[in-house]
Amino acid sequence: MIRLRQVGFEYPNRTAALSDVNLDIEPGRLTAIIGPNGSGKSTLARLLLGLLIPSTGTVEVEGLDTSTADPAVLRRLVGLAWQNPDNQLVCGVVEDDVAFGPENLGLPAHEVDDRVDFVLEILNLSDLRFRSIQTLTLAQKQVVAVAGVMALRPRYLVLDEVTSRLDPAAAQDLLASVGRWARQYDAGVVMVTHRLTEILPADAVCRLEPTQAGGGRVAAFAKPDEVLREARHDPDSGLESPLFDIVLTLEDLGVDLPPNVATPEEVVEALCH
Repeated sequence: MIRLRQVGFEYPNRTAALSDVNLDIEPGRLTAIIGPNGSGKSTLARLLLGLLIPSTGTVEVEGLDTSTADPAVLRRLVGLAWQNPDNQLVCGVVEDDVAFGPENLGLPAHEVDDRVDFVLEILNLSDLRFRSIQTLTLAQKQVVAVAGVMALRPRYLVLDEVTSRLDPAAAQDLLASVGRWARQYDAGVVMVTHRLTEILPADAVCRLEPTQAGGGRVAAFAKPDEVLREARHDPDSGLESPLFDIVLTLEDLGVDLPPNVATPEEVVEALCH
């Protein structure tokens, strides 16, 4: 488990990013992190990996305090895929980039090959195996970057808005593949997102909100439908969905809709009932 207790973080310019965050992230579960810009979502993602050390409070990964633990050990437990794939891709060919992490763990060649084969297949990247990274679209680069982290088989996989450069269909395909991988290895997945549809499969949703004093705090930590019930009436929730406006208009007209409708099809189905 990853435990955050009274975590605060302040950047060197004294800009507060997080304030008094208490959170438990369990392996084998999907935890979504949402919130408006400035609420500390990306800062939280980096704290989980130990790339940032809390200014106050503690972050523990499987009992290891990130402020004192060996960074190499933390990297084996927590993997982070960035929002910008160009910051993460290091090799010229897709296969080599996915293999880079496992090779640096000192794994035998056959195990490296097995890991590469598995993630390329599960992410539908096999046809791109020998392609030059430079010839890929930005969306394809993003999926390859996620593949490289998955090949490390971390206990926890942190996705920092990795679907922001993908169209909705490609984003759903990527997250479905990540879900299959996570179930295979009983891994925890932490997903920072602003898309309403992406939080619905989550086991729990953490909603961050900025405070007047500076720094984001946990405004809610609950099941998706409970968070959605509050968020769809909150213009500062950090979720983007034109359906919110439609649903709220229908509710103003006296139409009673379920709290977790997130697609046009679900709205139509609810109206038909």
